[in-house]
Amino acid sequence: MLYKKAGEASARLAHTAASEVTVERISGPDAIADIWRDFLDNKVTPSRSIMASL
Repeated sequence: MLYKKAGEASARLAHTAASEVTVERISGPDAIADIWRDFLDNKVTPSRSIMASL
């Protein structure tokens, strides 16, 4: 029962946050290095989420 309630709460949170967060997928060492520099230089907005893979 606890897992069900936690799952429902997580789904509501994800639904609410979906309009406020942008997920960007990047791949490759050069793209990852570029986005990492942007993070360090504070050029990435808080609403931006990055999924990176080498």
